[in-house]
Amino acid sequence: LVEGFTDRKGSAGYNDTLSTQRAAAVASLLTSEFPLVKYLTESRGSGISTKYDDDSKNRRVEIIIYRMHE
Repeated sequence: LVEGFTDRKGSAGYNDTLSTQRAAAVASLLTSEFPLVKYLTESRGSGISTKYDDDSKNRRVEIIIYRMHE
């Protein structure tokens, strides 16, 4: 899972779009470098995040790797 986030600046609609674009850009880079990953990758935007007090850290993309069970 590639998940995009934004800071608290701007409207919710703008931040939703921006976070989605951030996640898609990183997912695109991953799948261009590792073609098999495109079948296993989901990207999504999560909009505004207040995880960190420093707003610059809220502008981020996180990659979450889930272990596949057989």
